[in-house]
Amino acid sequence: MANPAIDPAAMSLSAAARRLPGRNGTHANPSTVARWVHKGATGADGARVKLVAIRLGGTLYVTEQALADFLAALNGPPAADVPPRSPAARRKAADEAVRKLNAMGA
Repeated sequence: MANPAIDPAAMSLSAAARRLPGRNGTHANPSTVARWVHKGATGADGARVKLVAIRLGGTLYVTEQALADFLAALNGPPAADVPPRSPAARRKAADEAVRKLNAMGA
């Protein structure tokens, strides 16, 4: 990511939060954006995705591109759909689980 002093698209986390919709017609909370930077969020495929930010002095900055990439990763295509098991397959798996539990003495 470019240096926010050089990149005019860089913005503080609070400025980024003001650009994102929140609930009840408000904007997102800056702590939400900070959480995305530090802990990330679960994407559509189940993987953890973090918002890329840089620290300049004591302030974290994100760019429009980093925010767009983060949101695209969150809303990407979901993991491949696994077809539901047939009743016979479920019954077979349940019977196998019972056999294993009985073998363990449960």
